[in-house]
Amino acid sequence: MKPRRLTLLIILGLLAVGLLGVDATIWSLTRIKPVIVNLQSDQIPSDFDELTIVYFSDTHWMNLGDAYANRVIQAIQTQDPDVIVFGGDLANEAYYDTLTSESRQKLIDRLLALDAPLGQFAILSEAETVHQLELEALWMAAGFEILNNQALEIHAYGDDFIRFIGLDATTSISLADSSVYTIGFAHDPSLINTWAGKVDVLVAGKTHGGQIVLPFLGSLVTSNHPLLKGQTIIDETTLIVSSGVGVDQLKARLFADPDFLVITLRTN
Repeated sequence: MKPRRLTLLIILGLLAVGLLGVDATIWSLTRIKPVIVNLQSDQIPSDFDELTIVYFSDTHWMNLGDAYANRVIQAIQTQDPDVIVFGGDLANEAYYDTLTSESRQKLIDRLLALDAPLGQFAILSEAETVHQLELEALWMAAGFEILNNQALEIHAYGDDFIRFIGLDATTSISLADSSVYTIGFAHDPSLINTWAGKVDVLVAGKTHGGQIVLPFLGSLVTSNHPLLKGQTIIDETTLIVSSGVGVDQLKARLFADPDFLVITLRTN
């Protein structure tokens, strides 16, 4: 290979690496997008046809600034959801230890900007259960109901209903009911190992979509999950995993853009 051509290839390679670095640490962090999911079943009552659920998770708020947090809220409200579910990791764990009353109110005010006529629910992640009482009060002030270990009948505009179950590692299998269309909401997608075949759908976050993903190698950050993002079917249960909208301590995303789920129910 001629020296000039080799030099050109090296320069192009360095430029490509540089652009990927800028994309991972700046552009992709806030390149949020809705992921559209359609769920169709004979068990979905006609009252719920075209009902929309927004699921968002892993905000880790205060990490990426107020402007991005406000963009997330605006992007969700643009979808005009009937139901909103938050999937865990509202902020980094260390944040709760230094939470001032002013910061707490600021967080509540931000969440109060969300509105869904049929209900707003929140899942506490495994790490957040340490601050359970504090977070329950915060979410209640923001107009959300904690869903962990609850099986709730969700009504649209009639007598028919579907069920939401809030799943974590302590949730009892006795909450399962195959006679009613049931969506399980969780933080950890590995709960599919317990709940496959026991709920119609399991929606989870936690993975950040792999956060740093290399072609052919996969994620360099996240492992031991049945699915990093997207959806699959396991033992007749549809598993749907969101990449989440924020990042934790590592402020970078590569081939794992932030997202939230827009789930539309359709009856047969």
